[in-house]
Amino acid sequence: MQTRGTAIFVPATGLSAIYAETSGTLILYDPRKSAPSWVPLARSLLRSSQLDRSDHNLLIVAQNLTNTRSDTMLTDPALINSVTNTFAIPQGYLIARIIDPVLLAKVKQSLEDYQVTKNNNLLKVKILNNQIQTYSSELSAQSNYLAGMLTLRSRQFVSESTILQQQATIANLKNQINTVRAQLLQNASDTDQKLTTLYSSVVEYVAKGMYFAETDGWLNTVLSQTYNYIPSGSQIAITSPFGLRNPDTIPVVFSNKDAATVRAGQKASLQLITLDTISDNTRLVGKVSMMNTFPSDSDSLKAIVGSKPMADLLTSQYVSPTAGMIKLDRDRDGNYATTIPDKTRLFKFVQPQDSFQVLVTTSYVRPIELVLPTLQRVLGLRPIPPKPEITPQPK
Repeated sequence: MQTRGTAIFVPATGLSAIYAETSGTLILYDPRKSAPSWVPLARSLLRSSQLDRSDHNLLIVAQNLTNTRSDTMLTDPALINSVTNTFAIPQGYLIARIIDPVLLAKVKQSLEDYQVTKNNNLLKVKILNNQIQTYSSELSAQSNYLAGMLTLRSRQFVSESTILQQQATIANLKNQINTVRAQLLQNASDTDQKLTTLYSSVVEYVAKGMYFAETDGWLNTVLSQTYNYIPSGSQIAITSPFGLRNPDTIPVVFSNKDAATVRAGQKASLQLITLDTISDNTRLVGKVSMMNTFPSDSDSLKAIVGSKPMADLLTSQYVSPTAGMIKLDRDRDGNYATTIPDKTRLFKFVQPQDSFQVLVTTSYVRPIELVLPTLQRVLGLRPIPPKPEITPQPK
């Protein structure tokens, strides 16, 4: 007796899927090349507060975000997906970027507003500082003049009204200086407000449109092409903490009813669904290593198989899908063992996320030719043969 299921060619544990949080044109970055120098600055914005932001670093990130060209893009995703290649990625590595026209427009507009405001205010600041310098010089001269007038008043050479008029002149100069200083503060506030808007738009872009490796690990699979349009929620890539491109154990899914008959240690054969060059008689072989008792929901399956579309497909294909693991057998050369040994080499080209139709042998049935004689005797359809007579041997 055999039970059918579906296995996915990915490591059975440790997968992490990356999903798009916005829509736009996808840019994949080549793990064989060093990331652009501005990328660490962009990532640092996610960990810093607005008080820690640097005008210089922020402008570098903003200007590079508005430049959609990249010398480090990945133009051949098949390179990553090949089972013969492994690519280690360090924590913070930029895996992908999405050019969202809405987020990009915000960055461009806020960058332009900040630069225009800053440049205009720099000219105003120069003019206002010159005014302060002029008013300050005049104030110093008028203050000295007032001091002389006070000396002359003691000798009754200057009237009280003249002194009051001079004091009013000095007060007016002080007010003018304070007014100019207030304009300087307002200009600085306007520039800082534009910088805050720029900071917010850049951080929003980096948070939603740039996808970094959370930890040291391996890039296992990319699920789209550079320059493809990606809608929000689409899966971009799959990472794992280890670089298994030919895993020993892969996940398998059955309906919950069928899973009840599957036990660890039972033999399994796996037919690759998507590879037409392998005949129906050529299968990978292995054994069930683990079987869950309770069904898995879509989110659990997504974590197991590393892909939301695949998890949704399995959920629709099986009633109460229940996950387990299959340990694949290997031959003496370390290749996957198959039902036809000379076809082993073909399975070297299995791709991550490839699916297999699985047959698990859950029990064995004796051939009818062996069962029929006993059944006939039980039903009285065939007499029990007499015991052979024992002829005594002569002494």
